[in-house]
Amino acid sequence: MIDQRRPAEVTASFRERLAGALTPYGFVAKASGATLVRSVRALRGQHGARSHRVELSSSHRNAPGYVVCRAALTYTDADVRRLDRAWSAGGPLAYGAFGDLEIPEDIADRESADALLARITASLRFFAWLDDEKRVARDVGRRYMPGFFAPRRVVPYLAARLGPKAAQTYAARLLAGRPELWPAFHAATLGTKDEPGVTPDQGTELARALATWAPSADLVAPEGTAACGDLRAANLRCFFGRLLRARGEPTAAARLRDVGDDAIRTLGRASERPEQPLVEDDKLARLAVKVATGVDRAPRMPKPKPLYFQYFTLHRPW
Repeated sequence: MIDQRRPAEVTASFRERLAGALTPYGFVAKASGATLVRSVRALRGQHGARSHRVELSSSHRNAPGYVVCRAALTYTDADVRRLDRAWSAGGPLAYGAFGDLEIPEDIADRESADALLARITASLRFFAWLDDEKRVARDVGRRYMPGFFAPRRVVPYLAARLGPKAAQTYAARLLAGRPELWPAFHAATLGTKDEPGVTPDQGTELARALATWAPSADLVAPEGTAACGDLRAANLRCFFGRLLRARGEPTAAARLRDVGDDAIRTLGRASERPEQPLVEDDKLARLAVKVATGVDRAPRMPKPKPLYFQYFTLHRPW
């Protein structure tokens, strides 16, 4: 059944339904229901106060009969924010942070609205997971975790909750799981400079986060690790590692650790979209296999799976 009322009315009704569903879990509606917040107070002997937020947003293109509603989760922790004032975890459920490509959005469709409400309710386990720091430490060191994969988020969390050693252990496991990050990691320890329009890759992020919150001299690049001269090459090497893992080639991805910047940049220019290459680019995937292994062959998987966030050999979230 399609709700033909004005988008504002449909949105208000859905917010009310969601508030009713989340109230038993301790959430309180704010901002006319656009935000639902659960505050967890610190008890003696426990960690600092935490905040769990579910935030809803709409599209300016909404019209009667089609009303988009998007959900995001945000987790904050007072202890972690003592280290990093801007720290938070989470993000949009669709794409981005959680990579859920199938989450429904049209709340004018009753079936879709029911499914979105159920999906949001089920996603509350993200907050429970982050409240369990020992489980988090175990999980982030072996696989991608939805909503919490960026080293700049993981390192201060572990340092605040479990101490610098836990953050250093995570770093060692990430580098063991993705050896292609070593060139950028090593370069960043020597002081890689930022470049306009280039996002730091995970290796650079990891080195900078450790230097800030959990310094360690134990992580030394293996012999044969390629030199990395700039953030663009580091970013591309990280991307091609993900591309190869998405195509069932984790061993080839690891070999990028030894591939120099010139070959990486040349591979980047071969993309159909050099400014933002895609893991779906079949030609690029074949070339990446050749650069990494020296053998001209198709990758083992004809289509990338998963499509986003191919960080470790083990991809299964949760």
